[in-house]
Formats: sequence, C-alpha cells, structure tokens
Amino acid sequence: MRTLTTLLLVFFIAIASFGQIKYEKGYFINNDHQRIECLIKNMDWKYNPVDFTYKLKESGTPVKGNLITVREFGITNSCRFVNATVRIDPSNLPAEGAKNELDPVWSRKTLFLRVLMEGKANLYG
Repeated sequence: MRTLTTLLLVFFIAIASFGQIKYEKGYFINNDHQRIECLIKNMDWKYNPVDFTYKLKESGTPVKGNLITVREFGITNSCRFVNATVRIDPSNLPAEGAKNELDPVWSRKTLFLRVLMEGKANLYG
C-alpha cells in the first residue's frame, strides 16, 4: 500500500510540473512606440486575448498589459500579437452560442490579433 501511495504521489507531481504556465522572454510596445523587454506569462492563448501579464524582472511583481496601454506584444520565437479594432460576427463565437441567422451581425471589437504570417499581405488569426 505504501509503494502505491508513493507511486501516485510521484505521478501527480510529474503531471503538475509539466502543466505549469511560466514567464517567457518577450517584449511589448507601448502607445509611445517604446519597445520594452520583459517576461510574459505564456497562456498559450486559444482565442484572441484582451490583456496579458508581464514582469520587468524575474523577481518583479506581475503587471497587466491591456488594449489601452499596449500596441503590440510578443514572446520570443513563439508568437506575436498586435492591437487592432476589427469587425466580427460574434454569433460564430463558442461563448455566444450558435444562431440560425444567414447574414452576419457585425460588431466592432478591439483585441490583440495573433500574427500568423507577414509579407505583402499579412495574415492574422
């Protein structure tokens, strides 16, 4: 029984250590066009974020960056997000639930768009 308990404890500790979200090296650009190097909490965003958490130093206190104060942020060698106001049809979003309307119902929203590709034409997700 004791070995089973020890085995389960080691198993749960191993799973917890892989599932932790950590701060990674990155940057953000404020509204004054200043690039600030920092550590960003990588949330592996599934949807477009409206804010993010960063630290200026490893031992610093966490601070929230948001759409009002930040033009762009990115995690080195991982992802980049730009602040943009776009027209979207919220009826297709999972949180809004499916609606049986043929025509889109446009609304304006400001959020961080993930940069998927850059070139002559940029692709955002």
